[in-house]
Amino acid sequence: MSDLGPQKSPTSSARLLAQMKSTTVQWTHLLPCPFCGGEAVPCYQRDDIGDWKVECTGCGAVSCPDGMRYDRDVAIADWNRRA
Repeated sequence: MSDLGPQKSPTSSARLLAQMKSTTVQWTHLLPCPFCGGEAVPCYQRDDIGDWKVECTGCGAVSCPDGMRYDRDVAIADWNRRA
């Protein structure tokens, strides 16, 4: 394995869009961000507090600021309920 040296981490938006394109999971319709009108994408990340959240690619707002959800559909429902 070669050392590629320090690498810039992609911006949050770029990271989310890359994650969205790389996943094979299909999701239901996501409403635009209630804060900035940006595009929302589901994010999968295994950790101790859950696996799923929905995040805005524009401002970074999340579906469940109190933690992630174990179920993708619950995270999407949380996002779509936000006013």
